[in-house]
This record gives sequence, structure tokens and C-alpha cells, in this order.
Amino acid sequence: NHLEATLAQERLIAERLLSRPNTRIYQFQDWDSVILNINGGYMDEIHFRPEINHQMVYAMASSADAVESIADMDRHLERLRLILQTYDQPIEALR
Repeated sequence: NHLEATLAQERLIAERLLSRPNTRIYQFQDWDSVILNINGGYMDEIHFRPEINHQMVYAMASSADAVESIADMDRHLERLRLILQTYDQPIEALR
């Protein structure tokens, strides 16, 4: 049940951060065009290719996809859960 614990933790962090002024949250983990394209987005498990970094910076600079509420975060986390639960590639294929 690691997935549910991780998603609950992310939600709790978002809840706490959203209550603070001048705090903005962005959730990129559910960008399926990036996370499901291991050869096109990632350099390794934690580093993205420059093109993806550029997209993320542009989204933050324009406030696009900012998480405005806990309901927004819930939608992102539910989308991520669905992606992870329905992905049919074995983990070994990602290595």
C-alpha cells in the first residue's frame, strides 16, 4: 500500500502549503506525455531532459497548472493513481 501512503502524504503537504500566503504548488507527476515516455522525457529517474525542464519552468512562470486548492491537488493525485494503476509495462522495462 505504498502508493496510497505516498499520495496521502502529498495531499497533506499540499494542504499545509496551500494554507500559507505566497506559496504556489505545481504538480507535474501526472504529465502522462512525460512520465510514460521513458525515452523521451527522462535522463534518469530524477532528472529530465532540457526540453521537459523548459516546459516545467514555462508552466511555473505563467502560473499554468498551478494547484489552487486541495480539490485541484486531489484531481492531480487521482489522475496519477489512475496512470500508475493502469500502466501495463513491467518495471524492468523502465530500467
